[in-house]
Amino acid sequence: MNRVAPAISVCIPVRNGEEQLRHTLLNLLVHSSYPTDRWEVVLGDHGSTDGTAAMIAAFAERFPRVRGIHVPYEGPNRAHVRNRLIESSRGDLLVFIDHDVLVSDDFLWKHVEAHEVFSSSIVAGAIFGAVLEGDVGGALGRLELDHISASRDVLAASEEYADPRLPPNWPPDAGETLEVSRAPAPFRLFWGGNVSACRADIDACGRFDETYNGWGLEDDDFAQQFRVRGRGMVLSRSAWAFHMPGVPHDLTHVGQWRRNFETFFRKFATREIEGYGVYGSALLPIGLARLDGLLGELRRIDTGPAFAAVAARLGVSPGRRLAHLVADPRTAETLQLTDALSPFGDVTEPHRYERRTHWWPLVGLKTPFADHEIDEAVVSVDVMMWLDPYLLTLLLSETARIAKHVVFCTGPHAEVHAGGFPARTLREIANRLHFAGVTWMKVEEPAEREELQ
Repeated sequence: MNRVAPAISVCIPVRNGEEQLRHTLLNLLVHSSYPTDRWEVVLGDHGSTDGTAAMIAAFAERFPRVRGIHVPYEGPNRAHVRNRLIESSRGDLLVFIDHDVLVSDDFLWKHVEAHEVFSSSIVAGAIFGAVLEGDVGGALGRLELDHISASRDVLAASEEYADPRLPPNWPPDAGETLEVSRAPAPFRLFWGGNVSACRADIDACGRFDETYNGWGLEDDDFAQQFRVRGRGMVLSRSAWAFHMPGVPHDLTHVGQWRRNFETFFRKFATREIEGYGVYGSALLPIGLARLDGLLGELRRIDTGPAFAAVAARLGVSPGRRLAHLVADPRTAETLQLTDALSPFGDVTEPHRYERRTHWWPLVGLKTPFADHEIDEAVVSVDVMMWLDPYLLTLLLSETARIAKHVVFCTGPHAEVHAGGFPARTLREIANRLHFAGVTWMKVEEPAEREELQ
């Protein structure tokens, strides 16, 4: 019985990459084991100024299944180019690679097999050499770049080529493909240099978001759209490729990533993504585990009496009032909150409205508010004293950014449980930050508000 070979479009964006692209196309077109009449290569030339256009034309003349499209350059926006490739492609299964990614002989079959096992999923393939920056130690000289499959043993045996997404403790019963939807922030595993999805699922879940400019996160967003719409998310070891080392990342890339993260976080504001922005990809599981342990401790603190006293002193809300680490609706009603940061639920829980309060599933280390959008933020020193100085500094810095006025409320727990030290630490950190307006309030005595000078 013959295997079913779905129609595939390999979509490749490229800008000024003629040298790497030559190796990429030779691996695809000369060595692929996929039936030649069942796939095509569509190249999106994003305003190249080198010999890329001529190279695409030469390969198209030699291989009829190669087509090139011209995408005018209006800035570094890979999402824009990939969407033009989607529109121009004809296949039922779309495979996205970059122009500097060299694929194995059975690469296309392995993507097909992953989709056969996990239907309606987005599939990411392994990428050797993903973290190489430059030809470190003459690494490329040890590889057959025009037939990368011949170098499979070399790639697999060298730590310098390892894909950091594929840990040594890959579950032994997972086979060559692993469903990762339940992994911490699985979208971070789906690099646009080797990913595939069926056209029907792309149509249902959404194309690449062209809001992202520069380097980073347009591929995370693409995968997250599959996740929130209930599709599978699969990582494949066998659909492997090799990424040729390019220009090292610099502060420009970091700045682009941070700006793109603002878009990503506002679009999918959850505690998990908040942790992604704070801890980064590698430390995310550790960071979330640490926060979960901390939240378990904070939830046991009885803040009811202190917040009742605070509410009596605060009076009517001046507009939009927010408090951190709010555990229940009763507290929100007592403080007359319009916004509550309540990270005690599932890390993937989206924000919601309940009665008059907008509940955000965040710790407050990163919040989806513009500068001084909140009229008044209420900070309970009794709760904040349990945070370490690093987390406390992050949280208070974000509070200073979003709130016009901040009220620090000190109740009996701050002194009873900590002997005053964390409360003093909090004040010291706050004094180093720039608040638009701030009040310190001790709620167990009826003194007037003490304005911090």
